[in-house]
Amino acid sequence: MKTLPLRSRRQLLMLLPCVLAAMTLSPLAAAQEAKIRIGLIASLSGKPDTAAGESMRGAARTFVLEINRQGGFLGRQVELVEKDDQSNAGQTSVLTRELIEKDKVVAVIGLSDTASAMQAAPVCQEARIPLLLTAASGNVLPQSWMPPALPDSFVFRVAASDSVQQEALLHDILDKRKITAIALLHDQSPEGLAGKESLLNEMTRRHVQPVVTVSLGQGPHDGSALLRQINSAGARMVLVYGKPATAAMVADQLQRSRFVLPMAGSAALATRSFTSLARDSAEGVRMPLSYLEHDSARSKQFTQSYQQSNGGRSAPAAAIAAQTYDALQILRAAVQQAQTTEPEKIRDALEDLQGEVQGTLISRYQKPFSRYEHDAISAGMLVIAEFWRGQVRFSYREDAAAAVEFRARKGRTEETAK
Repeated sequence: MKTLPLRSRRQLLMLLPCVLAAMTLSPLAAAQEAKIRIGLIASLSGKPDTAAGESMRGAARTFVLEINRQGGFLGRQVELVEKDDQSNAGQTSVLTRELIEKDKVVAVIGLSDTASAMQAAPVCQEARIPLLLTAASGNVLPQSWMPPALPDSFVFRVAASDSVQQEALLHDILDKRKITAIALLHDQSPEGLAGKESLLNEMTRRHVQPVVTVSLGQGPHDGSALLRQINSAGARMVLVYGKPATAAMVADQLQRSRFVLPMAGSAALATRSFTSLARDSAEGVRMPLSYLEHDSARSKQFTQSYQQSNGGRSAPAAAIAAQTYDALQILRAAVQQAQTTEPEKIRDALEDLQGEVQGTLISRYQKPFSRYEHDAISAGMLVIAEFWRGQVRFSYREDAAAAVEFRARKGRTEETAK
């Protein structure tokens, strides 16, 4: 057997530490490359109404910190790739493609409103990447991408749709409070117009119509004339749909008037965007919510974790934060069940989750989605909340008592979806 010359052996010994270092560093480099990336798109700038976006980002960061301490997904660390669409829906499709093609995310979450979600959904559907919406409430989502219109869908939602919210609202107004004389006010924003149409459809189903429907402009208007119109119609309840600023303006005018009518609106009112403008006028205003901070160990734990992960700041929209956190918990369960990060197999697992996913909302998820149902939240999972002394509280004691319990959400089958 030939032996290496002494000089060659010395050279090999000199190179050996470098070889060992390379062997030691390569698993680290591989681990960095092996991170599982999840994309987040939210409105974080561009207008004062950034409460939804900030809450989604804060909750997502909280989840990622917690899950990485537990070992990540399938033993791999999770990385959150954040994109700010600057409240410009025209930028959303570009950012979605960037997340998919450049950042190689396995799923996309977030989207602050329906207009942005409508831009992201077709991109994710074409790329066959799961999209989990956690704030957009438009009825058109995710039904536009569901069978039979398409053979399969990659668009899911963990947020209450307009129709689900309005079902809960009208149950409170018509059945519990026995009020039928309703004034419907809306602005010209996409949220206002879609909310108006959805509410009129739900009221028709309940065999009742507004005593007056008023379209509000984007700018200032004559509050006295509006109040006279509502009063002359015999209204005993005001429902407002549109931007939080519109609702705050109406609340202020109602408070200033001699006749004070109860007011309600969508879940968007339970955000800093409304309360910072309405201030004392928010007192008594009601809205349907999937979650509000309450006196239970589960709620306190989520609030504490959120604050620790976000520099001590609280979520400006607690329900949206909880919905985002729960959407990621459901995504984690799907990845675990699929035992892969392949997007199509994650989608399949989302539609047929085995076992329960315990979330932050007032429910646990038992098959939150199915092939024929991609909305995780139903009307029975919502509670009616109201502002009281500047805080959001349960309107009914029975809801407060049930908040510490779990309410099951079961996905629909093909038969119930028809």
